[in-house]
Order: sequence, then C-alpha cells, then structure tokens
Amino acid sequence: MKATDIWTIRPAADPRAVICGDRYRVTVLTDRLLRLEYDADGRFRDTATQMALCREFPVPEYTVEETKHGLVVETEHIRLRYNRGPFSAA
Repeated sequence: MKATDIWTIRPAADPRAVICGDRYRVTVLTDRLLRLEYDADGRFRDTATQMALCREFPVPEYTVEETKHGLVVETEHIRLRYNRGPFSAA
C-alpha cells in the first residue's frame, strides 16, 4: 500500500474559504483555525507541506468586513483584525 492510498493530498483550500488582497491571503480553514499569508509580490503557492497535506475542509460560516483600517474576519470562535500589511511581532 502506498502513502497516497491512505492520504489524499489536496493542498488548495476551497476558494469560498479564501479572502485575498493584492499582497495578503487569509484562508478560513475551520471556525477555530485561520491561515494567514503575506507576500510583497502577491504570489501564493498551494503546495503540500509537512504540516498540511490537505487544506480542503468544509467551508465554515464566517463574515468579512472591510474597513478603512483593514479587514475583520469573524467566525463563531475567532475575530481577526488585520491591517492588510506585512506581519510583525507587534
């Protein structure tokens, strides 16, 4: 039996769970887990990693609010306020 017989590799998330800007991408994986990406050139890859072979989960309920300061992504358990900029330790 091969590993691919046990695991199905689907590294791309359902497009309905993806919020994308020019340089950022937020993926709502579950109502308790978000994937945040930032790239100055706006290039994102959907490839399998050691941590995530499959990101194709059922799309949870969430809302997105665009504000002058950024965006707010909210699920039942998470509220993310993001300024659409590069990530920092702050």
